[in-house]
Amino acid sequence: MASIRQAFWADLTTDEFIGLNADRHVALLPIGATEQHGPHLPLNTDTCIANGITAAAMEYLADNVGVLILPTFTVGSSDEHQAYPGTLSHPAEALIGMLTDIGDGVARAGLRRLVIFNTHGGQPQMVDIAGLRMRLRHRMLVVKANVFRFGMPDGLFAADELRHGVHGGAIETSLMLHLCPDCVRHEKAADFEPSTRSLQSDESHIGPGSPANFAWAAQDLHPSGAVGDATAASTKKGAQLATHYAKLLAAILADASRFPLDLLKDRP
Repeated sequence: MASIRQAFWADLTTDEFIGLNADRHVALLPIGATEQHGPHLPLNTDTCIANGITAAAMEYLADNVGVLILPTFTVGSSDEHQAYPGTLSHPAEALIGMLTDIGDGVARAGLRRLVIFNTHGGQPQMVDIAGLRMRLRHRMLVVKANVFRFGMPDGLFAADELRHGVHGGAIETSLMLHLCPDCVRHEKAADFEPSTRSLQSDESHIGPGSPANFAWAAQDLHPSGAVGDATAASTKKGAQLATHYAKLLAAILADASRFPLDLLKDRP
């Protein structure tokens, strides 16, 4: 097998990896979480979003881009949600180590292009550290694609929701209504008004969207563990946002497949 367009990593055989022309193939690692998302969304919300956007991105993938989808990380680092039953979490150090171990395996298979697609806002720092370790160990391209940095179509959500609806609000609820509608407990959706709105009214320099943030646990923002107006969610908004994310992820994968690896130097 000289090349493939897309496949799940775990579906291949060792012989198929031996015969793979890995030069321009990209390994894609989706990372979600298993953590509380308030009373209306399931623990696997971030994982559902990671898998759903990954699947949708394959529909927009250029024909000349080969992608191997690694097994999704379903448990991440969710320390800020540990006060709520059901949350599972790896310590930051453990997650960094596991991600780096996966990178080692990707390199042993001959691939030097890896895109990490992360949908949980509590772990980009771990992705950053693991990515640098992989780069230094293997002279590997590691692209850190955090979905919350992908932006979104203009006018889809109110500015206040974009600023404060950081967990289980209109954005994530809309995505789940589109990607996994049967998982949403509609009757429990509410406007989970965040405590940080008072900081905005006081013109504080500390808070979401301000020059400085503060270390928070979910219960600091709202007793339910959700933050934002879930009643403003809709399936239509979720479909528009999922398409936006999927197209951008497909473009990132294409860019990764073309990235000149000779820019990654062993020494000056």
